[in-house]
This record gives sequence, structure tokens and C-alpha cells, in this order.
Amino acid sequence: MDIANYADMGGNVRRVTHDTDHSVWRAEGTDGQGIMTMHDVMPGITLMFNDFTSVWNLESGFKLTPGSRMLCLNYCREGRIEWESGTDSCLYLDVGDLGIDDHARHESLFRFPFGHYRGVTVCLDPDIADKSLQSMFPEGFPVSVKQLYERFCSGDEPSVLRSGPSVEHIFCEIYNAHDRFRDAYLK
Repeated sequence: MDIANYADMGGNVRRVTHDTDHSVWRAEGTDGQGIMTMHDVMPGITLMFNDFTSVWNLESGFKLTPGSRMLCLNYCREGRIEWESGTDSCLYLDVGDLGIDDHARHESLFRFPFGHYRGVTVCLDPDIADKSLQSMFPEGFPVSVKQLYERFCSGDEPSVLRSGPSVEHIFCEIYNAHDRFRDAYLK
């Protein structure tokens, strides 16, 4: 899932490198930068490692391409991230929190009150991801990405699951995968 096919990343975000399985993007702010390393896990599923350092504010021009749909799971590993997520609302993720939305309201000013943020974002195309998971697990996969999208992305507000052991366990395993085996592990 090449994210560039789903969205305009904005004028301050540039692709630094790209190969068949992953790409690296740099987001420039007035007081720092962020590096987003994206792994195309399988068709319809991208996993992104986010590393924003020495940055307090970063304007995002991210806009979904018309007709695109994405279910996005945002996990905060370190620091804190905040952004305007709808009419009169702001989303913040603290260490261990998981935010779930469709990135339809991702064009915003992002704030990093501690000056840094590290996290993981999983982006899923509801139609393509379900097909990929069905082909990988022919006996059935117990979760429908389409149903998750409808449940968590039908309103104007994102959902947040505050820090807990089950969420932390899933994402810590992703970080702890050895670099040599990471691509295979992510699949």
C-alpha cells in the first residue's frame, strides 16, 4: 500500500528513499523534523514507524485522495502527540495510547509538548486489506477491516484506547523484532 496513492502528504513532507518494500519520508517543521519509515506489509496494509525529534509544532497538509478510505491505528510509544481532530475537538496520545481514525481530519497543526514523539501507525485500506488477510489465512481471519472501519470511522470523532497491557504487548513486539527479520515478522 503506497501511501502516496491514498493521500497528498503535504508540502512539507518529502519522500527520502523508496524501494519495493519500504520508503522513508521526512516531515519538516519550523522547529524540527519527523522521519516516517513506511513498510508495505502486504497489499492494503502499511506499517509506519514515526520518529519526531526536537520538534514542538508541525503543520500537516495531509489530505486523503478523493474516494480513498483508510483505517489508521496510531500507537504512542514515547512522548506525546496532539492534533485537532474534528470540530471543536483535539486528540492527544500519551505513552501506550492507541488512536483509531480514518485520517480524514489529518490536515492540522500537530503539537509535541515534550519535544518528541515515537510511535507506530498501521494504515489499512478496508477493501484491499481484507482480501490480503483472506489470502494469507485461507481458513479465515477473525477480524474484518471493513467492519472495524465502519465501527470506528463512521462518526466525526476518533476513538482512543488508553494505555493498557494488551495494546502495549502488540506494539512492543513490533519494535522488538530484530532488524534482519523485521519485514518477515511484520507480515
